[in-house]
Amino acid sequence: MTPHETDPTPDQPVDPAVARTVDAVAARAAEAAAPLAALAPAARARALDAVADALEAIR
Repeated sequence: MTPHETDPTPDQPVDPAVARTVDAVAARAAEAAAPLAALAPAARARALDAVADALEAIR
């Protein structure tokens, strides 16, 4: 660890305001990621449908 870095230890508690901010940012990131995770399977299904349609067109 470099001299300018600090490591919270029992004698050096994390500021509660900082902890609340970190928790809020993590919660917002989780909320934002949920629709993206759901989008991936739908996009995959659309791509497979497009491939199936293309194969049908070739026949």
